[in-house]
Formats: sequence, C-alpha cells, structure tokens
Amino acid sequence: MYKSTLVSLLNEDPKMSTSRLSRVRQRHEYDTRRGGEQEAGQDTNQVMLYQDYAFLDRDTDTFKLCNVQRITLSGQYGRKDYTRPVNYNNDKKDSLSVLIAPYVREQEQKYQQSHEYKRIKFTAIFSHVNLTWEGNHFLLDQNEFEVLQNEASKLLRPHTRTQRRTRPTDQREEFDGAVRVLVQPDTTETGLRRSKRQRTRIEYLT
Repeated sequence: MYKSTLVSLLNEDPKMSTSRLSRVRQRHEYDTRRGGEQEAGQDTNQVMLYQDYAFLDRDTDTFKLCNVQRITLSGQYGRKDYTRPVNYNNDKKDSLSVLIAPYVREQEQKYQQSHEYKRIKFTAIFSHVNLTWEGNHFLLDQNEFEVLQNEASKLLRPHTRTQRRTRPTDQREEFDGAVRVLVQPDTTETGLRRSKRQRTRIEYLT
C-alpha cells in the first residue's frame, strides 16, 4: 500500500483499527492482481470483492447498497474465503455468506460508507451498482435507483397462491326434462337439525 494512501486514511480516522488497515491493504493487493481491470468490463453475473452491490433487506422490505469485503463458504470442514469472483448461480450459493460495508443513505441518492461491517446471505445480493464519488459522498444515478427499486419490489413480493374455486352448494343438473336440486339439511324451530344428510330433490319441467 502506498504511503500517501495510508496517510490519507489515517487523516480521515486517526483511531482506525488494524483490521481496517488490513482490509485496505488486501484490497490494494487484490486490485493489483486484477491488473487494473475496468469495472465496465466486469461480468455482471458474478459478485466480486471490493465492488458495490445492491442487496435485499427483508427486515425493512427494501434494498440497500454495500461494498463486498469477504465471500465465505461455510461447510462441513470449516470456513473458506473466496478470492475470485463468484457467480450468482453458484452451486453452493446457499452456503455462502458475505461480509459487507453498508452504504448509509443520507438524502435522495447520496450515500456514505459505514465502517460497521455486517454479514448477509450471498443470495440477498441481486445486482451490481455504479456509485460515483462527488464532493464528500457517493452518488447513485436516479434511473439506476428506479431500476433497482422495481427489481427489489418484484423479488420481495410475496408469492400468492391461486385459490381453488369452490362449487356452489345448490347445483342444478338438467337431464331429460328433469332438474336435480341438492337440498341442504334444514333446522327445526329449536335450532336443531333434523338430519345431517344431504338430499336430492327432482323437479320435472313442464
């Protein structure tokens, strides 16, 4: 990591923890290994370390933005951190968790990155986002925000089951000039049923 980068980070937060500095160093090394790959050319079907993404927050029924710090596989033999991009449809996606640095929305489409890291499910991430730095905050394009909002609404929409249509209790079936009427058991004046059996009354049409 360049000395100038370290100095600027310490100027922002003199109490920055060693773990935070380690993540900055690892990010720098990761970017170096990638050879300065352009973000525009990345595979949109993959989740990459230190890139910005939108994820579903089911507690608030909306989406939020984050920067991916770690992608971890939890299995029978322990935990393993991924260093390469992971496809959204990875066979082990249900066993993956992601350590993220969330973005806090201040006003409209202006965001600040939080240093309170948290873990989320890998399957909660649904789209890459393009944030730009302007002044002292990150900006998200309004059109991109609306696209993300529509996509999140579809994913968060509860699955509605098709209700089975019930047949009416009194049903008439015509045959050879006669009509069958299903008669429900009636009640007496005291409120007691005379019988629980259903009867069919035949009416002949003239």
